[in-house]
Amino acid sequence: MAQVYYVYQHLDYDGLIVYVGKGKGRRAWHKASRDSAHLYWIEECEHDYVDIVEEDLTELQAFQLENRLLRSEAPRFNKLRNN
Repeated sequence: MAQVYYVYQHLDYDGLIVYVGKGKGRRAWHKASRDSAHLYWIEECEHDYVDIVEEDLTELQAFQLENRLLRSEAPRFNKLRNN
């Protein structure tokens, strides 16, 4: 059975996108594997900050959508590579 992925965003109180990621299960809410600034932001957050953009995706579809969002939004907690 193929694994199902989703693409999510972390939004600040004003709705500004501060992080974009792809995941499965509860990844959007996990604190593991976050850099220290992002982790601090999550721990201090007092609102529902997770927005699921799209779900029921293959890993490739999720990667492609995540990549498009990263390039268009450039969220502050994502580390973008110049490829």
